[in-house]
Amino acid sequence: MNTTDRVRLTINLEQVAKNLRAPDGSTVGEGTARSYLHYVGFTPDDGGTWVGPRSGLGRLNHSEVVRIEPLAN
Repeated sequence: MNTTDRVRLTINLEQVAKNLRAPDGSTVGEGTARSYLHYVGFTPDDGGTWVGPRSGLGRLNHSEVVRIEPLAN
């Protein structure tokens, strides 16, 4: 995977947590939201952003993404 296939995201963790549901239907916390982001391929980066594959964007709700920046070569 080259760097053009990767993006840096500013993500609203509160919104990710709000959109996720536990098996019993209850909402989840920020820790679970962070685990989900790791699961779909994103890792935290400096300054509160996350880096991951462009293909992972389809796993996120548009309401969760504040900003997307493609990573330069």
